[in-house]
Amino acid sequence: MAPISIEAGRLKFCKVDSVSLRISGENEAVRSFPLRAIRLLVVIGQAREGLDFLLNCVEQGIPVQFVHENGRLSCRLQMLDDRRSLLADWLPHIDANPCWLKAYKTWHYEVSTRVILRSWGRLETWQDLDKVRDQIGREILKSKHLDITQFKALLVWFDSWLQLDLLGVLEVRGVQAGSEASQKLLQDLLPLYSIWLACTWLKDTKQLSGHNTTEQALSLYGRLIPRLKENMSLELKELVSIFEKMV
Repeated sequence: MAPISIEAGRLKFCKVDSVSLRISGENEAVRSFPLRAIRLLVVIGQAREGLDFLLNCVEQGIPVQFVHENGRLSCRLQMLDDRRSLLADWLPHIDANPCWLKAYKTWHYEVSTRVILRSWGRLETWQDLDKVRDQIGREILKSKHLDITQFKALLVWFDSWLQLDLLGVLEVRGVQAGSEASQKLLQDLLPLYSIWLACTWLKDTKQLSGHNTTEQALSLYGRLIPRLKENMSLELKELVSIFEKMV
């Protein structure tokens, strides 16, 4: 199931029990979701009421992500998990071992090359990801008939959602959000996959129009993210294999 989003300013009813979550906003019917199918709850805006229900969701194992109304991340609540992984054990210490560091840098270079070639189609000074993103942005503006303000607002949302989903992939690997390992991987992979996302958006045939661009962007992102997550999971599996061979 896709992440469940709640607009805090419009929330009128919320209740969670052992099997389901029920919520409704202004002029909306009550929506019910089975807890076992919810992988993430996203609260948009400032949550003034209902914190007990959000904490109940966290206790049920559902991470709760708070996002400002402009799309920027605020904070994340989730239960601590004692799972460990080879990535979580090795990454905080690779700088202390030249062989480990070399292996990681080689892996990251190869991943970067594959992602850029797969999305951008050329390797021209791809190391400067900001410039690549800016160039793609200009092409998106032209092809999607967006103004710069609209475009920048959508990029904020895309980057917020992307960070959440990358954290989700890392958690499957036993790398907890906020850990040294997750911070390093996000720092190295988030800009890279942001390029992939922008390129794929550029190639998407559907246009964004009208005033509900955020809603349309969410629909677009929902179509793009499964493939990105699959690719990232495979890349992390390769990194684990590299570390295992060095033990």
